[in-house]
Amino acid sequence: MKGLDRLRALVLSLPPIRKAAQHPLRWRAARLKRLAGALRPAPMFLLGEARGGTRCYALPSGQTIVVRHRTRDIDIVAEVLLAPHAYEPPPALGSHLGGPLRILDAGANIGTFGTFALGRWNVDRMRSFEPDPENAAMLERTIVLNRATHCWSSHQAAVSNASGHMTFVSGHFSESRRAEQGEVGIDVRMVDLFTLDHDTDLLKMDIEGGEWAIISDPRMADLRARVIVMEWHWRLAPRADAHAAALDLLERAGYEVHADRVAPETGTGLVWASRR
Repeated sequence: MKGLDRLRALVLSLPPIRKAAQHPLRWRAARLKRLAGALRPAPMFLLGEARGGTRCYALPSGQTIVVRHRTRDIDIVAEVLLAPHAYEPPPALGSHLGGPLRILDAGANIGTFGTFALGRWNVDRMRSFEPDPENAAMLERTIVLNRATHCWSSHQAAVSNASGHMTFVSGHFSESRRAEQGEVGIDVRMVDLFTLDHDTDLLKMDIEGGEWAIISDPRMADLRARVIVMEWHWRLAPRADAHAAALDLLERAGYEVHADRVAPETGTGLVWASRR
């Protein structure tokens, strides 16, 4: 058997074989197989990927998710809702997340994190904020399908460090974001995170660069959220090393970092931190 293992390793190391194994089409096929094995009904999922459209599916956790086929929704569902889960917390935070949780979800997209939270924790209350109109409609539908309106609410607004309005680039699925100078977008309502935080146990933040205005705000030192899970982005970062900037700003605000994952190919990272 060892000889066969060595032969297999040798064959896989050959440049043409290695290139084929890394081909995007092969990766996509593997991803679709994994998703079809988890989402029910599987035949409808595969048909949806072939034809497009919007459909809802049952998850292994018992929850339901609504997705737009042949879009980034599929990638986010695979990342967040299928094992290994992107938002699985580090063991050190078990005691912080053990009781009924009050969750603030900034950048809810279509409700993938919220759906994960319902299946993972005892959710007392979850407020999800999503400014993109199409994403917000999907989020609302997901909440209703999961019969979670008693504990999960949706708010069509962007979260920042001030209240008012912002110009927002919509229609880009999970990558919809605040417009930069000179960009055209839609007008959306903006709410100040620091007026929402009075009773939050877990703050989840994935707002495509909007996190920098929040974690750079001096009021971060008084933020009451016991635990933060945040995806940081290169866009709008205060300095070239966005990773170092994210860790530094969280630590200055009095948070201890427990897990830190970096994705250099996308210029993003995910960090879990808690109050010291």
